[in-house]
Amino acid sequence: MRRGLGLHTFDSFRSSHACDLFSPFGWACQIAAYEKAGFIDLNEIVARRYDSLGAAAVEPLFADPHTHTSRAGAELNAESVIAGLKALPANPLAQFFDRKAAAIDPAN
Repeated sequence: MRRGLGLHTFDSFRSSHACDLFSPFGWACQIAAYEKAGFIDLNEIVARRYDSLGAAAVEPLFADPHTHTSRAGAELNAESVIAGLKALPANPLAQFFDRKAAAIDPAN
């Protein structure tokens, strides 16, 4: 099974809600469905995490005003990828997860 990954995350808050600047990734999701491929909407997963954290907690996840993540932001993104993989019906990478990855819940 092929896998798809949609990723565009930015530190943009409007009224305390993470702005989803490039969503929906409808075209990518449609292609994945057409090809019968798994799809991880990483943008949505990360945006939900940002929303749950709030603007003040998200700000240190970025090394510049809005685009490039700090190490903590990169770790949050990596955790989000693992959560997205775990949410797929068949996760071909599960055998490579370490203890830290095992502790991450699947995205919903």
